[in-house]
Amino acid sequence: MHSVLRLSLWAAAAALFATLSGVCMTVRGESLGHQLSQLLTEMDHADALETEMAGLCSLREHKRELAAELVAGRLSLAEAADAFYEAEVAYHGDFHMIQCAYRGRSEDEAAYCHVFVWVRQQLARDPAHGPEAVARVRAEFEARFHHPLPRQVPH
Repeated sequence: MHSVLRLSLWAAAAALFATLSGVCMTVRGESLGHQLSQLLTEMDHADALETEMAGLCSLREHKRELAAELVAGRLSLAEAADAFYEAEVAYHGDFHMIQCAYRGRSEDEAAYCHVFVWVRQQLARDPAHGPEAVARVRAEFEARFHHPLPRQVPH
């Protein structure tokens, strides 16, 4: 009889343990394994976002350097526009995102306009070369496209 009681106590303890384990193993109705899988997926997404951010920061820094070179007179507008175009295509695979911002303009003209936006940003940081740089960029744009640089270029 004593062994039957002991066996019953063990069975009750096992049932209680199994029940408590089931409660502990689920949180908000999901198993810990499922939650761990979601956590690992989110960590992968975080790594992908960090990689994307690093790439975008690198692209932005490259454009800033190109604009600074143009403002300083070490690059022509054509050279800067070609470099901007190549950087966009290398990073995004095409120039579509930039060209959409300059509706009705060719890729070539959109690249020139895009460079001018970066030139304005560069001049906001370093206004010393402002008037002559803007005049040089405008003159090169007008010589290339036979019309003035658009007044309203996206920011």
